[in-house]
Amino acid sequence: MSRMVVRIQESMDGGTTGFWLESPKAYPQASKVSPLTSRPDQPPFSEMHNGDGSPQKVRDAGIKLYNELILHPAVAPAIAAVLTEKQGGCSPICFRLDDVTAADDLPWEAVRFNEFLALDQRWPIIRMREVTEADSRAIYTLEPPLRISVVLSAAGSTAQSRAPGAPQWQRIQDTIEKHLAQKDALPVSVTVFTGEADLLDVIKSAQKPWAHADLIADKSSLLGKIQNSNPHILHFFCHGISDQVPHLRVGSYTDWEAGIEPTIAITASELRQKADPSQNVWLVSLNCCESATRAGNVRGFASSLVAAGFPAALGMREAVEVEHAHLLCQSFYPEVMKMIGAVQEGGPETEIEWAKALWQARMDLAEKGAVGIPAQTAGEGSKVWTVPALYVRREPFCLKRIAPSSEAQVGISQEKKKIIEYIQTLQQQRAKAAEDYKDLPPAALNALLSDIDKQIMLKTAELSKV
Repeated sequence: MSRMVVRIQESMDGGTTGFWLESPKAYPQASKVSPLTSRPDQPPFSEMHNGDGSPQKVRDAGIKLYNELILHPAVAPAIAAVLTEKQGGCSPICFRLDDVTAADDLPWEAVRFNEFLALDQRWPIIRMREVTEADSRAIYTLEPPLRISVVLSAAGSTAQSRAPGAPQWQRIQDTIEKHLAQKDALPVSVTVFTGEADLLDVIKSAQKPWAHADLIADKSSLLGKIQNSNPHILHFFCHGISDQVPHLRVGSYTDWEAGIEPTIAITASELRQKADPSQNVWLVSLNCCESATRAGNVRGFASSLVAAGFPAALGMREAVEVEHAHLLCQSFYPEVMKMIGAVQEGGPETEIEWAKALWQARMDLAEKGAVGIPAQTAGEGSKVWTVPALYVRREPFCLKRIAPSSEAQVGISQEKKKIIEYIQTLQQQRAKAAEDYKDLPPAALNALLSDIDKQIMLKTAELSKV
């Protein structure tokens, strides 16, 4: 896996924006600075931003960006080399966007040469930036289970601004169950924080052995509970704002009950300092409206997270419809689980390229509503697939999987271990049955699964008494 990195910097000589080839440096004139004339407030970018992308505005924007990039004497041959990547390979194209504003508003995900590069698994588009506080760790470790913390609370005062978290949770639950149904599946533990009492009841009543849930009371307790859950992956489904200070807006339980706008505001530095002080989070996913939009020269929240030290953050360049947010969740996490699960216990460290997991999500977003039309064609006039923006640190993310420590087993009796293993087996059987018979009518499917559900409930109750 070889990254190509284009560095973009604003406020250079004469106040212009320039770019050059940061990596690989072997090409002649790699450090030569070329002017970047494309601006987000000019056509076709302004037209793409203000509309839905049709007719072919996404195509026009992608071609214009590509044509400008190849004017550079080193970037042109570097891109040509990247485009020779064979099927099954991966050569990410990265844009380093430290302390830039206008250039970061350009739709780099739409870069196009004959076809959109980001709609091909070989050429994921990544936004990269320097970390303001360096982390000396070169390799991250995974001691199972994989821990995921999920914040589901997009409260609002109107039907338009209020987005229930149940559909989002269903996508996450389906992903985990399909993963656990696989042979030798990586163990997973999910902790959900929500402001919706109804959703809390749904999660708890399901009695999934891998799922835990709690209500959101206020900012301090939420950040503390996230820290205590010690997640590897942190997922938000809420609202995001980029006015003077980019921040997330999360609804508490009382916000939902009162039907008001979210009262919890969380900045990137607060999330890093109070929710992840040990710097164990690998990826933050911001599946929410306006999580990467900007006003004036304000940086997006996803970019701010990486600047604060998180290895990777996925956000939205623009506000998205709730259904698109759910589809992104449905398509993205299976690929993430696949990549992490492929890391062998006791094996060498493995480089994880988070952007590879976005390819299927972009394809699904491009094809949504485009019956019988390939994603590459549908994507010419639909910008929604370009909206997810992945920011990463410059350093590669390397992961090593180790066996669970013996300390994790202290205090667990053999009887308890057997019950836990049996519950996990039942859960795998249920997930497999749900997948194998998914085409049955809902009533028939529920009847088929009810026996397994009863067994899981009985064994879970038995576990609490051991």
